[in-house]
Amino acid sequence: MAYSTIPEEPSADDSLLPKPKTNLKRLAGGAAVASFVLGIMAATAIASTGDSRGAFSAVDTAHHVITGNTQIKLLSDPTKCLAVDNHNSAAPGNKIVMYDCNKKWAKKDEGQAFTYTAGKITYGDYCLRVQPGPEEGGVVGLWWCDDGSDEQTFVWDKTGSKHISTPYNGHHLCLDNSGATANGSPITAQDCSSKALAQQAFTMSDGPAPPKTPAPTSAPATLIEIPVALVDCPEDAEDTANTCTRENELCACSESYGNCPTDYSSYDVCRMVKEDACADDASWTSESAGTCAAIAKMPTNYETGSTAEGDGFVLTSREKACAARGANGKYGFEACQRSCATCLGSDEVCKSSDPTWAFEGVKRLNCDWVAEKRERCTESGILMEEFEESEDDEDPNKPGPVEAYAFRACGKACGTCE
Repeated sequence: MAYSTIPEEPSADDSLLPKPKTNLKRLAGGAAVASFVLGIMAATAIASTGDSRGAFSAVDTAHHVITGNTQIKLLSDPTKCLAVDNHNSAAPGNKIVMYDCNKKWAKKDEGQAFTYTAGKITYGDYCLRVQPGPEEGGVVGLWWCDDGSDEQTFVWDKTGSKHISTPYNGHHLCLDNSGATANGSPITAQDCSSKALAQQAFTMSDGPAPPKTPAPTSAPATLIEIPVALVDCPEDAEDTANTCTRENELCACSESYGNCPTDYSSYDVCRMVKEDACADDASWTSESAGTCAAIAKMPTNYETGSTAEGDGFVLTSREKACAARGANGKYGFEACQRSCATCLGSDEVCKSSDPTWAFEGVKRLNCDWVAEKRERCTESGILMEEFEESEDDEDPNKPGPVEAYAFRACGKACGTCE
């Protein structure tokens, strides 16, 4: 709200200047006073006729929001601040006064949001200036900004005297509150004192820091689908979602793989992985398996047959290639993660440690045993997988034993599952 303690605006006869204590040193002073008063009257007329200089581009007159970023406080009493008189109607001629500092000055216009930069103090579209008159004692107010005007040049001695001074009319003048801190007390320009006068020392406090520019975000990772291994097929493969949208999500593949069994049929189930995080090593070669590209071309469908625990699912040629050791010492499941579907995933899409798996049926040779030596990841064992049961006892796709390498059943030990 406007400062009601400020007296009504003076008439042209009164001017905005205090009456000089002594005769003016130059006759030009009287002419300058008259010029300033006429200027105020002219500014009022201009604003009323819609002159573009009267538009408060930095002031939202409906909400009184100022773009300034500095509050100017009295050093000796930081509860007192410089403010614009009648700030709700900011215009050339409004005086600068003392007023209680407002804590919300940076969010709502309370006439205290100034900007100090390049030797000027501005409020909205206007600059602080010393009112024309005698060499000292001039009232400080708002006026049209003029880059070449000494009356509008202010320098704050931040590390020394804390003076806010201006080289006015050949003199070195400082903002001064004459020792008065009551709301509405005018700010004038007086000779700068070599003494540490409390009435001439001010601080400037910054407003809220501007919001940080968010770091540029990288393009979303490209997701690709890979057919899951037999032991990772969901029990209800036919109910798998049609499309995938997230990493490590299971869904129906866009191509035919025949990799997951169910009643009387097979389903195509894939897992979504990040393309750049699930890749094949093009340099990997193996005497028995060839390359990762060769593994990628091998059939993905499951095979049934006789296992050590009876009829069930047996290792495919593709699985055997993924267990092959390459010329560089790496196994296929390590070097050909995309082709072997061994990209690291959560235990929702892969087996971290299957409690039913054991090497050669020996219970103690389980996933804990595998974790002791890396080469054990390519040992095969039997686990009992529960695919959807068939009502037909002759259906080979009923639950039963599944031959699987340790890198499938013991993913945590072999680095293929979290």
